[in-house]
Amino acid sequence: MLNFVVLALAFWVVCSWRARGASPRPDGFEPAAHHWPLALTVLLLPVAAIIPGAVESRFFLPLHLLAYCVIAFQFDRIELAQGWRRHGALVLVATLALAGMFFAVTLSTMAQMQYGWPMLYRHGP
Repeated sequence: MLNFVVLALAFWVVCSWRARGASPRPDGFEPAAHHWPLALTVLLLPVAAIIPGAVESRFFLPLHLLAYCVIAFQFDRIELAQGWRRHGALVLVATLALAGMFFAVTLSTMAQMQYGWPMLYRHGP
């Protein structure tokens, strides 16, 4: 459940960060390099590649590390509190919808666990 909370909080931080994008930058601020979309793509490529196949949690590690970094380096308590006052109901509904989707996928996956070797692995094609 903690992983779902971390992903939801990171998503909320990104949404509030994008909303305050025009705010003045502090002294010493250096913008990201122009090739940051390429670096992000390379970082998240294992996540995108594993989704159609055998989903294993270890391939989602870059996504979780990115979520932790977003929370650690972009968390603004005042901005999130203002966002909660303005859009509290929307944030709550979106979080509950995402949690429902996450838990539905998790429960579905747990219900279909296979503990044995598939016939293909035993006898070949």
